Amino acid sequence: MSWFKRDSPFRSSLKGKFASVISGSNAAPSSQNVPIEHDADACFDSFKNHWHQAWDMMCHGPGPSAPRSASADQISGVLNHLDQLMVLLLNDLRRSDDSIGPLLDLVLTDDILNKLLTWSLDTNREFVNKLKLEQLKLYELLITQSRQEILVHKPILQPLLKLLGTCAECSSVEIEKRLVILLNQLCVSLTHNATLLEFFFNANVDHGPTEFVIFSLLIPFVHREGGIGQQAREIGRAHV
Repeated sequence: MSWFKRDSPFRSSLKGKFASVISGSNAAPSSQNVPIEHDADACFDSFKNHWHQAWDMMCHGPGPSAPRSASADQISGVLNHLDQLMVLLLNDLRRSDDSIGPLLDLVLTDDILNKLLTWSLDTNREFVNKLKLEQLKLYELLITQSRQEILVHKPILQPLLKLLGTCAECSSVEIEKRLVILLNQLCVSLTHNATLLEFFFNANVDHGPTEFVIFSLLIPFVHREGGIGQQAREIGRAHV
């Protein structure tokens, strides 16, 4: 989990990435660019623009069977916009404390995460695992980096649980590793905020009993050899 340490490259680069996202530049940001993170209107306009471009790519594939015919370039383009969206959203979440900021509000009202999941599962099979992996990373960041409890929002919790349900199927080792990390973060969140259990119980998902989804996904890893099994056993001992 070195990404989330205070002095990690990920954390230290967020401010620089943020400035270049707003300006639309890929160049390394200068110190004069940093104050732009305080311009809420610029943040919102940039976030909305990246989302509209990503959504346009999702809806318009290169062939008549779009979005199933999405090309590798389209997948890369959507993921690039998603990366920019996350930089902006994490900044919004850090500044908003317990209130719903404008960017989070757009995520909720436009049902962005559910649209992303639906598209990712309906695209070319060769890209499904890659898109699952990126979404697992996305939720891991949202949960660990936000100052507020975002899992109380259905437009975030429901697609998360649906995504977890799809990971019960045969997945790559890379997805399994990221899944166990995310399950651990969810257990930590539930431990710190027991009221979240109600939201998990009441969420309407199509992939098995919601109240057991976290532990039902974790149990198969408990008997595994290697690092994944060891981490799963440690999670079980800490949270069960």
